[in-house]
Amino acid sequence: LNDFRTGSRANDPNEIMRNIATKLSDREIKAVAAYVSSL
Repeated sequence: LNDFRTGSRANDPNEIMRNIATKLSDREIKAVAAYVSSL
């Protein structure tokens, strides 16, 4: 998510992930990462 937010990763169709990631705070990105890692 950080890479999408900074633009260093841009392989998402129609910039979907970039549009989402740019709206997330650092705290929200950490929360998403913690959730996904617990699945």
